[in-house]
Amino acid sequence: MTGAILVGLCAYSSLMKAMRTGDVSAVTPFRYTRLLFGVAFGLMFFDEKLTTNMLIGSALVVLSGLFILWRGKQKRD
Repeated sequence: MTGAILVGLCAYSSLMKAMRTGDVSAVTPFRYTRLLFGVAFGLMFFDEKLTTNMLIGSALVVLSGLFILWRGKQKRD
């Protein structure tokens, strides 16, 4: 458990550093992979069940992020 916490901490801090210094459109897809891995680990290790509310919430998070990226690209053009 301690190893997972340390790896997660390093991964999150690396992602935040990449968001500050890199191109947001290149880094953003990696933010959404956290959601996929979180759901997968919850299913495998904690015996969580997929619910309609969880799927709708996940889709809302992903779609809102994609909308923000799309809107940002429109304003630059």
